[in-house]
Amino acid sequence: MLFPLLLCASSWAGPLHTGVPVNGIDGLGAPRFQTVDTGWMATVPGGFIRVYVGPTTSDAERWIRERIDALEAFNPTPNPLLAEELSSVEAHGDGKHLVLFRTENVALCSRNSVDAKRWAAQVRGAVVDLDIPWPTPPALISSEGRWHLSAPGAAHVAFVGGTPSAEPALTFDDPPYRVISWDGWGRAAWAEVAGPPTDVIPQ
Repeated sequence: MLFPLLLCASSWAGPLHTGVPVNGIDGLGAPRFQTVDTGWMATVPGGFIRVYVGPTTSDAERWIRERIDALEAFNPTPNPLLAEELSSVEAHGDGKHLVLFRTENVALCSRNSVDAKRWAAQVRGAVVDLDIPWPTPPALISSEGRWHLSAPGAAHVAFVGGTPSAEPALTFDDPPYRVISWDGWGRAAWAEVAGPPTDVIPQ
């Protein structure tokens, strides 16, 4: 029996980028997935990058604004020349230690001790445009008193709340209230079963 999902997020709107490959970009370490709202990150020589792929352009704009606010001490001022070099709608930062850019629904933050622009350009060149729909949210399936998390083809899955069982698969004695999956293009889809328990902090 498919456990009823009361709320989910898996939208697609307009001619947007598909995303950025989470694996296979030269120089990037293994992806570390954060939250639905913050995307994923990877280490690079001399620093790290954060990548966000939103279901809409507005989501990526929100992400950029939040990063600018969080990095206010680094003075990430608009950089039109950098935006042109990166073929982006907007770019901010000095290019050496910090680069923030957005191209439609894809946004990136590159922080580096040597050459932040190099890694921003590396990721910008990897942005793909394919006719692939937004991923389907993962599902919780109830069977014999347990709940199984199903996310076929996902690059990574996560959950909030619940009590994992002793079985090796993603099986729960008590179901999580939020389940999340990322595909190979860095896009996150999520679903909620119910509101969070009072003793659990949402991610």
